[in-house]
Amino acid sequence: MAYVLRHKAHAFGLYPDKEGFVEINQLMKVLKKWFANISESTIYHIVGSDPKGRYEIKGDLIRARYGHSYEVSLNYDEDTESELFYHATVRRNLEHIFRKGLLPMKRKFVHLSLSPKDAIEVGRRHGKDVVLLIIDSSCLREHGIKVLKASKKIRIASYIPSKCIRAEYT
Repeated sequence: MAYVLRHKAHAFGLYPDKEGFVEINQLMKVLKKWFANISESTIYHIVGSDPKGRYEIKGDLIRARYGHSYEVSLNYDEDTESELFYHATVRRNLEHIFRKGLLPMKRKFVHLSLSPKDAIEVGRRHGKDVVLLIIDSSCLREHGIKVLKASKKIRIASYIPSKCIRAEYT
């Protein structure tokens, strides 16, 4: 579901609006190719129980809240309360990050976590030699970079300059 909503909606005949929403019944038709018994209640259960808050339902529409690789307009509130954000990566990426900053790469936004534990868990999907990056929110604000509240646990930003990052080796 996340893959379709974040990356390949068009490839499956779904046409998200500018905010990334598609009709739930259209998404169900696509998902039935893999999960014959999927129902609207299954989708509501997935959305309601997802610990990362990946999805949002508005009426009869659904979207991924973050992680898009296509252009989408996300109107989220800015996080002005958090002092630190976290991002974990494998050690081999450090030189590039400290030269260029954190870039969205194939996505539209850089993903940040509110806790070191959550960041490390995400970082370990890319390898075992993970380094925790600590991002200073006051530095971001000084550089005019907004961090948006994508979900309860996830924050997104267009870019993180290297001068706002410090590494903590795990």
